[in-house]
Amino acid sequence: VMDWVEGRNLDTYILDLMRDKGKKKKERIAMLDLILKRIMSLSKYLAEQGVEHGDLSPGNIIVSNRGGVVTLNIIDFDSIYREDLKKCKPSTAGHPDWQHPLHVSGSSSLYGKGSDAMAIVLYGLSMEAIKEDPAMYEEVGGSSGADGSGLILKKSDLLNPEVSNIVRRLEKKGGKTGKWVDLLKKCLRDIKYIQSGDIWEEIHNIDVNEVDEKEVTLVSYNKGRKSSKRPLSRKKLEISSIDEIRDFMSKGMDQRVLAQATKKFE
Repeated sequence: VMDWVEGRNLDTYILDLMRDKGKKKKERIAMLDLILKRIMSLSKYLAEQGVEHGDLSPGNIIVSNRGGVVTLNIIDFDSIYREDLKKCKPSTAGHPDWQHPLHVSGSSSLYGKGSDAMAIVLYGLSMEAIKEDPAMYEEVGGSSGADGSGLILKKSDLLNPEVSNIVRRLEKKGGKTGKWVDLLKKCLRDIKYIQSGDIWEEIHNIDVNEVDEKEVTLVSYNKGRKSSKRPLSRKKLEISSIDEIRDFMSKGMDQRVLAQATKKFE
């Protein structure tokens, strides 16, 4: 039993931030820097406690404005790891857009010291990418709305980073974005590197921009559905097998579209 937390899922919070016409560019950048600062502090705290959440996707991080201070709250401890729980099995491998593909497929396990590493790397990369290229966020993240999926990268990008158009575009940006891309590719090449726990030192060696929290303007929640609620795609699908459903899901198809398409399929 946990305390009820008022707030917004992290992906919804970012979506509102990016579509808030009252926000200037520097205000958006300051908020994204603050969110990343909070995420990195959170990861350090969990590591110090010997705890890994196991599914730090945006749907499991609630952003609250408590007394004008932005705070992050973790929910859904279905896959939590601690030394005295190591003989247990997590109930879920986590969101596939935020986990190592081998962990998602079950061919390798990151239940332990590396459970959250991939998610933290992806947050570092995503925050830098959104700051540098808001249009990319709208193209691959914001356009699908807020549903817990990847902010910039999806499962398909993690499965084939060498042929991913988005990964290639991010690599060309260099700077901190390039550093996060390099670390991500290292993780994807060598899952044992994550399992060893050595990755945490490299994660925390990438500098996070300092931000004066007094200069950060809070995000006004969009109470209408225009921004925060995803429009249902007009794309029509014909589905005739379970394999086709799995294929569309692996490509990130809107699950409501899939549900409509399967009404005639038993």
